[in-house]
Amino acid sequence: MSGKALSDSERVAIENSVKAVIDDVLSAAERVDMDGIVRHYADVPWASVMNVGYFYPSIKAFESAFRAGFSQMTRQSIKPEETRICVLSPDAAFVAMYGNTNSVGQDGGIGGGHFCLTLVLTSVDGKWRIVHAHQSFVR
Repeated sequence: MSGKALSDSERVAIENSVKAVIDDVLSAAERVDMDGIVRHYADVPWASVMNVGYFYPSIKAFESAFRAGFSQMTRQSIKPEETRICVLSPDAAFVAMYGNTNSVGQDGGIGGGHFCLTLVLTSVDGKWRIVHAHQSFVR
């Protein structure tokens, strides 16, 4: 990260870029498209995901676990109630979000509840990538 101060227009441009990534991740999650989600994660040694008390020390571990869960779903609805994007530097930002989710299983069962999500993103080769995610659900 650099110590360079950002202008308002630079900060807004970064916020918009990060929002586009988040919108694409949410859209992929609603389609239960793991490939569409994972393509926004940086496959770097320090990347990690925490989900409802579980720690996945790599993007590969996260992908494997979620792919198994997604195979039990046909679709889900994710409705953020609030999303906050904080630009930390020209190459780092975090997102805090909460909202509601509903899912439909392969067996027709319906689940859902409230969720909280925090993401840390960094610019990798000029593209915004998620390097850490922490999510929790209240059913």
